[in-house]
Order: sequence, then structure tokens, then C-alpha cells
Amino acid sequence: MAVAIILVLFSAISSSYLDHTNADDGYFVTISTIACQNDKVTYDEHLVYDGSLSLKGAAMRPQIATWELFVAYLAKLSNIHPAIVAHSILPFVLIVLCFMAIWNFGIQLVGYDKAPLFILIYALLALFDAVNTDSQGTFMIMLVWQGKSMLANFSIPMLMSGVLSMYSEDSKWKQAIWNLIIVIAGINFSAVGLYLMSITYLVTGLPYLVLQAVKKNWKTIVDILVKVICTMLPIVLISFVLYFQVTTSSTGSDYVTTLPKSWLSIFYKGIGSGPYLIVLILCFVHIFMKETDILKKCFFIGVPVTLFATFLNPLLNKFVAQNITGVDLYWRLYWILPTYLIISYVVSNLLHEYVVKKETVSLLLSSAIIMSSGT
Repeated sequence: MAVAIILVLFSAISSSYLDHTNADDGYFVTISTIACQNDKVTYDEHLVYDGSLSLKGAAMRPQIATWELFVAYLAKLSNIHPAIVAHSILPFVLIVLCFMAIWNFGIQLVGYDKAPLFILIYALLALFDAVNTDSQGTFMIMLVWQGKSMLANFSIPMLMSGVLSMYSEDSKWKQAIWNLIIVIAGINFSAVGLYLMSITYLVTGLPYLVLQAVKKNWKTIVDILVKVICTMLPIVLISFVLYFQVTTSSTGSDYVTTLPKSWLSIFYKGIGSGPYLIVLILCFVHIFMKETDILKKCFFIGVPVTLFATFLNPLLNKFVAQNITGVDLYWRLYWILPTYLIISYVVSNLLHEYVVKKETVSLLLSSAIIMSSGT
């Protein structure tokens, strides 16, 4: 436990105090700064956003994603410059918050006894995955003050955990409502959350519904679908409205006709480090062959299979990129792929057996493999 806490704190402190820059600061932090300096913490203010264009559908970000204004609000409230709030204060708090979500998910997956190992492996994976500049780990350590990073590292794992809680014949309305709150939070973090959270909900829940269909538990399927459809209906309606606004705008019409990059190039961009991919495949095979818990197997096997059969399908690459994600952001679908979760689950289970047998060398070996894979 102590090692895991130290590693999490190291990640948080590193993100807060080490020097790192990002080109997106020219947009995100600038918006917060303008809003704070002009005392205009509102999305449709011309000094902050180009509100007139956003309301006409050329840019939907200000209408649904309010994270930059939240940073401005904190800066105004504390009388601290927004850049300092974003780069020095928020990273420490937000990284700890992200790992709290992962800790809760770890308890759900491996139990309280193995959760420290789970969080330790997850933290190592995130910390040393900087070789992939577009990975969840890189966004957590380097860019956590941006809303899209919180979407990838907090909202998506939280939603997966919530949907996994619905893997039950006695699913509750309160869980469906809680999942809706998480979806809305993800959308408020970043505009891309509008489709990423919905897709996460779909690919996480669909494998369980297929499993129940095989078992012919139609009552369970209907019960879950009623809860999900009733709670997610507002999000679906908003998605259609915004889709119509964007695709009928000048920039949006160009988007749906622009050809995306090749699926393979996006795969390399999204999947990142080759050694990480090898470890992921090995862990995937291990779960397929050795996992006895049918619900966990349904989650760890079902989510990647469903994702690559649908939204990451090479045959659907053009359609999904042009009509759902946008050709420039298609690669962010790989944030839904539970790479860190799968590896952390398998390795923590295996290491727990070795640690009990006093074979702690395996822990050092695993850490060395992860570090070398990410450098």
C-alpha cells in the first residue's frame, strides 16, 4: 500500500511542479485567462468564446463543455492566475482524484487485498507510457488540467465501473441514474465526451446483454434496457440536435466529406508502445483461458471485442470518423480500450500469488518490464 501511495503522490507532484508545455494551452488556458480577466465567466461571451458562431453550430464546444470556465471560476475565487491554477494546483488534486476512481474500480475487480497491487501496476503503466503522446497516461501526467484528460482518466473508468455494477440480474435504478450523472460529467469535461461516453456505455454494456441473450434471460435484458434508455434519452436527443447543427454548418459539412487517415496509422497512434501491446495481448489471452469469473471475463474480453467489431472496425473507419468522431479525433476511441485495466488486473492477480510465496523478485521484474516498455 505504501509503495502505491508514494507512486501516486510522485505522479501528482511531478505533474504539478515539473516543466511541461502543450500547444493546447494556447486555447484552453487562454480561455480561462480571458474569462477571468474580463470578469466574463460565461460561454456565449464574445470576449471569451466566439459565442455567435458556437450558437450557429460551427463550434459546439462552448455549449456543452464548461471546464475552462470552471478553471476561470476557481482562479477568480482564489485570486490566483488561471495558468497557476491549471498547471500547479489542479494537477496534484486531479491526479489524486483519478487514482481514487481507479482505486475504487480496483476493489471492484480484484478485491481490497489486491487493490494496492492493482493501483501500483496501473500507476506504473500510466507513468511510463509517455512514449505514446496520445495515451491516457500521457494525458494524465502531462495534461491533467485539460478537460479531455479528466474525461479519459476519470469519467471513462468511472462509467465502466458503473456499467459493470449493472452486470446483475438485480440492477437498480439508482445505478442507471448515477451512470447518467457520470456521462454528463464527462461531457462537461470535453465536447468529445458527447460521443466517447455514449460509446463507452454501449461497448461496456453490450457484452453482458449478449451473454444474457445466450442464457435467454430476456427479463434481465428488458429490465436493463428500460433503465438505460430512460436515463440516456436526453443525451441521445442532444447528440442528434448537435449533430444536425454541426453537419449543416460550413465547417461541419467539410468534416463529413474529408477522408480519414488509414486505419492502420490510427491504430499505431492509438495503441502506442509495441511492448505494451504485446503485454496487453498476453494478458488478454490469459483472461480468456484462465479467468473463471464469467462477469469479469465478459467485461475484459467483451469490451475490446465489441469495440473492434464496431467503432474501431477497419471496415467502418471512414463512416465512424466522418459521422461520429471527426476525422482528426478518431484515435481518441482508443481511450475506451481498457489497456491499463486489463494489464493491471492480470499482473496484480499473478503478483499476489508470488508475493504470498515471498517471490518478490517478480514484482521488481514486472516493474522493470513496464518501465522499459514505456521508455
